[in-house]
Amino acid sequence: EERKQQAEAERKRKEQEAEAESKGREKDIEEKLAEAQEKWAADDELRKELAEAMWQRQHEEIAAKFIEIEQRGTAWEEEMERKFTKQEEQKTSEAEAEGKKREEEITKKLVEAQEKWAAEEERRTQESKAEQRSREE
Repeated sequence: EERKQQAEAERKRKEQEAEAESKGREKDIEEKLAEAQEKWAADDELRKELAEAMWQRQHEEIAAKFIEIEQRGTAWEEEMERKFTKQEEQKTSEAEAEGKKREEEITKKLVEAQEKWAAEEERRTQESKAEQRSREE
């Protein structure tokens, strides 16, 4: 009877340890998720600021170029303006693509963390079931 009580106490202790470990890992995953979401939001804000700054700069430079073109009225200056605008659009597209790439990387890391957590939970569940079966046998 005493051995049964000791075994039961040991089993309960192990279950409590496993539960505490699970909660600790879950908390770690939640913290990492929150950290990733903060970084994602910060990256999003930086992309918005970059796009706005690029747009403002482009707008100012285009306005200055148009004044110059109106004053000189040459076809060469108009061609240079088109090239400039195309380059700025390309730079904006590249910046947006980089931001999207960063978002995808963060999303991928979040998914991996969630999958690891789910696999760990499944493993613990299986271990718990195996222990219970062993005890029942």
